[in-house]
Amino acid sequence: MSVNDLFERVDKENPDENSHYFVLKPKADVTAVSFSALRSFAADKITFLSPALDCCMTTYHQDLPMNLTYTLDLVVASTVPAESHNANDTLTLQLAATSVNAAEQPLNNLLECIATSQENSRDAHCSFIDVTIKAFATSPRQLLPSITTPTISKLTTLRLHFVSMSTETAMHLMNHVSELECKQSTVLNDGFGAALRQAERMKTCRISCTQADLLAIGPGLAAATTAIAITEDAKDDNDTNSPASTCCLKHLYLTCHFWLMGQAWDALLHGFANNQSLESLSIAYLDIGDAEWINLMKSLHAHPRLTCLNMTFTDNFVDDYRRMTTERRATRSVAVLELVQANANLVSVQWPAFQQDEHVMESMNALLAARVANGI
Repeated sequence: MSVNDLFERVDKENPDENSHYFVLKPKADVTAVSFSALRSFAADKITFLSPALDCCMTTYHQDLPMNLTYTLDLVVASTVPAESHNANDTLTLQLAATSVNAAEQPLNNLLECIATSQENSRDAHCSFIDVTIKAFATSPRQLLPSITTPTISKLTTLRLHFVSMSTETAMHLMNHVSELECKQSTVLNDGFGAALRQAERMKTCRISCTQADLLAIGPGLAAATTAIAITEDAKDDNDTNSPASTCCLKHLYLTCHFWLMGQAWDALLHGFANNQSLESLSIAYLDIGDAEWINLMKSLHAHPRLTCLNMTFTDNFVDDYRRMTTERRATRSVAVLELVQANANLVSVQWPAFQQDEHVMESMNALLAARVANGI
């Protein structure tokens, strides 16, 4: 089916009036064509996705109807591995609607179109589909429409920028997308934890969060452990009726533009201490005190799977406080060494070099190098 067969002019009797306004025909299905064809058709047009004219897609950011005040940008990157075609195409489309409810079905249809487009399977080696949904950075954050289509499981990465979402939407995404990025986005009603507890498919999560989000993330990481342990015990007992693991999160990247301290930090440490799924952990932070640093290292002593830990700053300036005295550098370095000695799974620990004690680090690096050499 041609994309031209899906749409008709808004005013067919007066083609010169609103000549760049088109509307989806009754019973027409946008998922029947490729996303690139759909986007090409929408270029320099206002293309309505519902007969009520309450939601449209466009690349033409002028002359939008005044009542379409709710907007989202979709940025779609389809990448074929370098050994095949070495191609990387990025397409951007704006969705505009009268409300979040009016945008819900069109957004789900577009995501299904992106995920199932024939162009996305044009290569025998497969292609990787990276989708970004972003809004203006308003406060409070603009609500993301409910995403319910299961075909998003075909996406490699879904990125959400400057939006808020319901717990139900967060759960659906974490149950269907293998990599999710939440950049300055939040889950309503402290729902991050509830969603993490049931992340059945998400292996990688990148979160740029507030302290309130951090307070919810910690219990989610901790609560996910019980389900994993129960599932693995059931598998060991050859219980074929046991439920699938409710969490498979392996790689967590946290960006915190604030000091790591207080109730939210304590909740996160509790989550780390009780989590059993993470294999790599990366935390970017504004700063952290000595006591909080030591407690972080202690919380990971008995982690059964963690192999890589990376601590870095969100801002890369170096002042006297960050450079630290000799005693403080030694204190932090000893805490890291004790972690490496206690947790035999670790093969890589990275943190700011100017805060390290070189003598302690020699011992730690030698221990890590021996593990790598022995294939541990």
